[in-house]
Amino acid sequence: MPKKHGPADVSSEAASKLSRVIDLDVDIGADAVDYNAIANQESLSGLETEMRKLEGIVKEVLDELGYLKTREERFSKTNTSTNQRVQNFAWFTIFSLAGLGVWQIFHLRAFFKRKYLID
Repeated sequence: MPKKHGPADVSSEAASKLSRVIDLDVDIGADAVDYNAIANQESLSGLETEMRKLEGIVKEVLDELGYLKTREERFSKTNTSTNQRVQNFAWFTIFSLAGLGVWQIFHLRAFFKRKYLID
């Protein structure tokens, strides 16, 4: 007796037969520039072409370092701001607890005086 397939079985079999693997390789920055075309267009020697490649790579490194410096400055400002907020909250907590402690002392003293437990 042949096995009957439900709709889910058929779609998974069809999907497995139609699956494809796609490999996408994207070059950015100096790797994306076609230096051979530039060398042919501008009649550059091999050494000049290599110098252009190195110039592009150095520019990328400098741009990346500038970005990292900006990001580090922003993180430093965030860290300083957060530390200041934590310090302010700590002072607020200390003064609040001290104030509540003083209030409790006066309140309990007044309570016990009303009950005639202390003079």
